Amino acid sequence: MDSINTYNARLASVVENLLELYEAPEASAWLKTPQSLLGNARPADLLWTERGYLEVSAVIHRVLDGAFI
Repeated sequence: MDSINTYNARLASVVENLLELYEAPEASAWLKTPQSLLGNARPADLLWTERGYLEVSAVIHRVLDGAFI
């Protein structure tokens, strides 16, 4: 598990991307809700590791790129 500073940097990056898709309350809810594309994990929980961060980012970028998932 990485440091809180690393976690916060990852969270800020993810939130910045989510705000391109959702309003703040919906972005917050997405982070706290299990996502099927992430093995039913909560995105916020995955941000503690580099691998989890990359998985969360990949899902968000697929949506931003127009994928219907």
